[in-house]
Amino acid sequence: MSYRPNTAADFAGLAVFQDENCHICFGKTTDASGKPVLLLRAKSEGEVKVARTYEIPEAEASESVELRVSTDGNADYVFACRFPGEADWTVLGEPVDAAWLSNVTAGGFTGVVIGVYATDKMKQ
Repeated sequence: MSYRPNTAADFAGLAVFQDENCHICFGKTTDASGKPVLLLRAKSEGEVKVARTYEIPEAEASESVELRVSTDGNADYVFACRFPGEADWTVLGEPVDAAWLSNVTAGGFTGVVIGVYATDKMKQ
């Protein structure tokens, strides 16, 4: 993904989406000082459960980044990234509990959708 956010409200990346109250966003934005960061935010039952930011090294700030979401076999989501020229994926933090997006927690019957997501109204 090639993206240069202008403000902390600008965001582009991936969403693991159950509904408006239960979802995970993972992508590129800026911190309060305007430096590009990767943001991982999980919301379940309307409450933010995880909010982590990862500083993007200055050398890669204007580079594209690959984002990946996978499962670890224990019903958790694992989020990783890599920049051009890197062979290995860098896992960002601890896995996120997939149960937060389950039909049991969130209700409904459709399950989770994973896809590209972008907004200029991101709340951190």
